[in-house]
Amino acid sequence: MQPLVLPSDLDGFPGAPFSHAVATAASEAVRRECGWHIAPQVTQTLTLDVSGGPVLILPTLRLVSVSEVRDMTGDEPRVLTGWRMSQAGMLSRRGGWPSGFGAVEVDVVHGYEQCPPELLPVIASSAHRRVRQESMGGRSVTFVDDDTVAGSSILSRFRLGPRP
Repeated sequence: MQPLVLPSDLDGFPGAPFSHAVATAASEAVRRECGWHIAPQVTQTLTLDVSGGPVLILPTLRLVSVSEVRDMTGDEPRVLTGWRMSQAGMLSRRGGWPSGFGAVEVDVVHGYEQCPPELLPVIASSAHRRVRQESMGGRSVTFVDDDTVAGSSILSRFRLGPRP
């Protein structure tokens, strides 16, 4: 998967310049905290455990498009129609969804084109906190073992969680 940010995206923040490894580690910590990749936009096939009902919640907060939805509960996949999507990552279907583990596959494009600007200071702060020691000659970096990410009020807007 492509990185959420490049080191150059974090120039101007305290602790910069950051190495590629540090920027990547901080980005991945933010992605883990939020529960999805955030950026860049990617095309994926999502296999979902579904409990039925009219609303299917996808693991994204930025749904760009859905090309196909399949019922995987039978011997052969069956294309499902009659659904509507919200950009917030939900699909609704009047007849409801099949239920079971891996019951539905959805081909989607999702994510932001680039990292949302309000996440940059959170990632930079996380990158700055992740470096415990850095040597220049021979280039050696020691990271903090703490996986927590600061900026929870900003992250809350990008974090997957319970939705209707």
